[in-house]
Amino acid sequence: MTAIDPENWVLDRTFTEAYGLHLVSDSLIDADQYAPYSDSLIAACTSPATPITLSVVSGTLPPGLSLNATTGRVTGLTGDTTDVTLLIRASASGFANDQKQIHITVHAAAYLPGDQNGDRILNVQDIVDLIDYVFRAGDPPIPLNAADPNGDCESNIVDVVRLIDHVWRAGSFPLPGCLE
Repeated sequence: MTAIDPENWVLDRTFTEAYGLHLVSDSLIDADQYAPYSDSLIAACTSPATPITLSVVSGTLPPGLSLNATTGRVTGLTGDTTDVTLLIRASASGFANDQKQIHITVHAAAYLPGDQNGDRILNVQDIVDLIDYVFRAGDPPIPLNAADPNGDCESNIVDVVRLIDHVWRAGSFPLPGCLE
């Protein structure tokens, strides 16, 4: 990296410092339980054409999250609440590795998406209650967002199918709703 001060306002000399490979990121944004997650770890190399690989050296990402080693994207759908510190390594051929401790917290959700009766368990009773709410004007769940397990800001047959798929077929986990 070269620091330049053409008018000598701040610097009285210039210099060049080679950093080779550097893991730039210091942290990951916190996650919300049961919500889709996406953040990036960034590494830089003085040789832009050199591929950089990121890896978890110690610790484990929260369940449901994964690291793309080439892009640095951390994505997924979180499940359990947790608070972890990871040791992340950036490596590139011909350069010394760089590594940092990175922290991430998964905060507890106010409700379980798809949980119609508030017992924090997804089961057949939730399917029955959602069908009753959507098709027979039954009592709405509290919070109302629980009636939107596909997260499309509507409560309809698609939500019922999503909940059935998860409960009976171990399909995709319900998403946080957006009805409120």
